[in-house]
Amino acid sequence: MAFLFVRLRPSWGFAARLQPQSKMRMAFTYPPPTTLIGALAYPLVRCMGQRREIFFQGREQLSMAEKLRNDLKVVATSSIGRGVIYGSYLKVNRYYRGSVEPAVTALPSMITLGEREKILDIVYVTSREIDDKLLRAGWGITRIGSRESIYSVEEVFTGKEKEKETSKVNTRFSFRLNTKMQINGRGTIIYVVDWKNTKIGDYKDVERVPYFYPEGEVTVRSEGFKLKVLELNLPWGKEGIII
Repeated sequence: MAFLFVRLRPSWGFAARLQPQSKMRMAFTYPPPTTLIGALAYPLVRCMGQRREIFFQGREQLSMAEKLRNDLKVVATSSIGRGVIYGSYLKVNRYYRGSVEPAVTALPSMITLGEREKILDIVYVTSREIDDKLLRAGWGITRIGSRESIYSVEEVFTGKEKEKETSKVNTRFSFRLNTKMQINGRGTIIYVVDWKNTKIGDYKDVERVPYFYPEGEVTVRSEGFKLKVLELNLPWGKEGIII
C-alpha cells in the first residue's frame, strides 16, 4: 500500500463543527477523518481541472471528496501541541454580567485554537499510486475544516509499505477504537462519521463510531485478535499506523 504523509502548521487553529445542531454548534477537539479527506480532495479536484465542490449522484448531493474516499484505506492524524476549545464572547459576557444581548439570534460557533508550536501530521494510506496529482494535492492543502482554518504545508513524504499483523504497537496517530483494545497512554475519544461505510455528504441521520486520538504516543494491545498495522519509514524513524 502507498502512503502520503503531510505535515502542516496552522495560522491559528481549526474549526470543524458537530452536526446537526442549532445556532451554537460545538467544535471537534481534533479533525475527524471526513474533514481530513476533504482537505486533500479540495486541491486534488483542482489539479484534475475541476472546480466544483459538490456533485449529484442521482438525487443525492455529495461532496467532491466522495470521489477520493473509495481509494483510501486509512486516514489518520496526530497533533503535536494540544488544542483548546473556545466559545463565543457572548457566553463569557453571560458568565460575568449575567445576561446576553436579546437582539442577538445567531451565536458564533466554537473553535479550537492551537498552541504556538502546534503541528498537525496527516497520513493517507491509499490503494492507488501516489502520482504527481496526488503529490501536488498534498502540497496544496490550505485548510482543515472551515475556510478560515488556514494551514501551511511544511513537509510531504510518500512511500510504499506492507501491512503486518501484531498484538502490540506504539502509535501517536488516531485510529478506530475497538472494545477489545487495551490502551496504555492518554487520549481523547471522539465519535465521528464512519467514513468507510458512509458517503461524504449529509450526515444528519448517520451513525457515529468511536475514534481514539492519542495525546503523545500510546501503546495499543489487542485481546483475541491481531492488530493490522502499517509501519511507515520516515526521515526521523518508523511510525506505526493502525489500519
